[in-house]
Amino acid sequence: MKIRKGVVFSEYGKESEQPYIPDNATKIFNMDKTSVTVWAFIKAEAAQVKAETLVKSHGSANGKPR
Repeated sequence: MKIRKGVVFSEYGKESEQPYIPDNATKIFNMDKTSVTVWAFIKAEAAQVKAETLVKSHGSANGKPR
C-alpha cells in the first residue's frame, strides 16, 4: 500500500500526484460534482479538529492535558 502525501489527479487516463496547495484545491473545486464532496469532507474534518482542540484546551488551568 502506497502512502500518498498529496492529491492524486487523474486526467486523460494518467494519474499525477500533486502537493496540497491552494491552486490544487481550486482545481478540485472546479471539477464537476467533486466540490460538494470535498466541501463535506472539509467541514467534517474542521468540526473534528475544533472538537479535539476544545477538549485539549479545557484540560487544566496550567496548560497541561489531563
